[in-house]
Order: sequence, then C-alpha cells, then structure tokens
Amino acid sequence: MPRTHKPYDATFRQQAVDLAQTSGKPYRDVARDLGVSVDTLRAWRHQQTTQPDTGPVAAAGKPSELERENQRLRRELAYTQRQREILKKALAICSEQPGLLGDSN
Repeated sequence: MPRTHKPYDATFRQQAVDLAQTSGKPYRDVARDLGVSVDTLRAWRHQQTTQPDTGPVAAAGKPSELERENQRLRRELAYTQRQREILKKALAICSEQPGLLGDSN
C-alpha cells in the first residue's frame, strides 16, 4: 500500500510523544488530534525509549567543530558582557543627571 503523506520529521515525532505523555489524555485521543494512528504514536514512543539519548554533543560533530563553536560562544559572551556593563554605566549617569534624558520637569 503506497503512502498517502510525507514522512513526519523527527521534531514532530518528539513533540507528539511529549504531548501524549504530558497531556493526560489517552493516546488514541492525542493520535486522533494529531491525525496519526495510535499505533504510529506508540511506535514513536517505543523508538524514543529504546534509542539512547545522544544529546547535542553527538549531533554537533567533530571535536574541532565543537572547539570552534566554544570559541565563538566565548567571544559572543564577552561582547554581551561588555554591552551590559556599558548600559549599567549609562543608566547610572542618566539617573544622576535626569536632564540628560530630555525631561524638562
């Protein structure tokens, strides 16, 4: 029998199983709401429970790629921290001198 729809992506499957487990509704109701069969939903749940959770590290790739990503994130964090410090100083200055903000009170 040919398929009548495109295969569901992994994100949809994950969200469907999460919804079924957390909604408190019976699986048949969740499956009906999502437009899938209850057997399909149970199969997705079984696949998730039997597959080891590899997490984001396994999906990220090689160690060199991870190191480059870490360096990029460190630079981004340092930049954001500098911005926050500048904004704190600007707020302190403007609080001391309300006329700088254009208040004519």
